[in-house]
Amino acid sequence: MVRILLLVVIGSFLTGCAKDSASYIDFDVKLNPQNVYKVGEDITFDFIGNPDYINFYSGELGNNYYADEMELDKEGYKATLTFDKIEWQRMTATNKDLMKMYIIQDFDELTMDFDTDQLAISGAIANAKLIDLSSHIVIPDPVVRNNVVSMEPIDLSAYVDMDEPFSLVFHAKHSNNALKPTWIFFNINVLVEKYGVLHNILQGSDLGFAAIDLLNKDNDPYLSIPPSGTAINSRWNLRVPNIELKFQTASTDTGNEDDYLISKPINLVSSVQNKVVPIKDVREKLTSFTHRYRTPGTYRVVFIARDFSDGKIYEKVANVDLVIEE
Repeated sequence: MVRILLLVVIGSFLTGCAKDSASYIDFDVKLNPQNVYKVGEDITFDFIGNPDYINFYSGELGNNYYADEMELDKEGYKATLTFDKIEWQRMTATNKDLMKMYIIQDFDELTMDFDTDQLAISGAIANAKLIDLSSHIVIPDPVVRNNVVSMEPIDLSAYVDMDEPFSLVFHAKHSNNALKPTWIFFNINVLVEKYGVLHNILQGSDLGFAAIDLLNKDNDPYLSIPPSGTAINSRWNLRVPNIELKFQTASTDTGNEDDYLISKPINLVSSVQNKVVPIKDVREKLTSFTHRYRTPGTYRVVFIARDFSDGKIYEKVANVDLVIEE
């Protein structure tokens, strides 16, 4: 059985400019009489006093008041790539393998200098750095020309180290005599977990995709078009609100294509943003606050009370140390 042992330390100090003595604020935090909890049970913090505003930091990843003072813990991360579904049009037995999906580590984003980017991609291929994820796209046999299939989540931690940045890659290689299918990946997301707890969802629009055609050096290899909506270029389009990643060759484009669509490096550690949780404003009176912890560890809970009076900001900080044991 997992238990939570609680040690309460109340402190106050002054932070920032234009703030006055914290002693002005009548504010304190106490725990309910019961001081032993099972994981998942409610922990109720009782408040003494009624400040205008109260902000809350649980001490957990992404909600830690002291995050900048602590060494980043790079362990326990997991990334899962998800799509709601994949749709294709005009697929045949001869063109079904023209779309590939990869993951790569130690690869910088596209520089928009053709020779530099071509050399980087060629080097990644030669050194077998592109890890193929295409088997996760289930194409029926025999091939259905127009179809929609569901996608199982892809655990990216099975392919690359989670404590270092990685990039997602889509590759479409078409010849001028091949029927060119359209692909649509619906609702692309990267779910970021830490020790089994979901902390962030990176949507397709967060991934910084850019594309290059390696067979088109002298004729707009980056497929640029004037900015319009959420289009990446003339073939790739990242559409909202469903975050549809669509690849479609223009009807007038009859040449060979060797397109790579590459995300910016995805850093799971920096993707977890540290945010405060406002729990009270001047319009209401709050006598207590309840929170649950799901993961064993040591946490310093912080409540920040603020009052505004006579053009001054008065602030008091209450710390509650929690030790979670298995």
